[in-house]
Amino acid sequence: METQSNLQEFRCECGKLLFKGELITGKVEVKCRKCHKLMMVNGADGVITKEHFDTK
Repeated sequence: METQSNLQEFRCECGKLLFKGELITGKVEVKCRKCHKLMMVNGADGVITKEHFDTK
């Protein structure tokens, strides 16, 4: 199990913490609970690859 200090933080543009973790492969779609944007995080490099607004 990884220690919390080794986990990468993934944040929305509004600054809200989306999640902490280590993505090796694949993609994760996360909805920000603060601004309601949908964010797609690429597991290979941890880059947010797309974002768009959602209607709650």
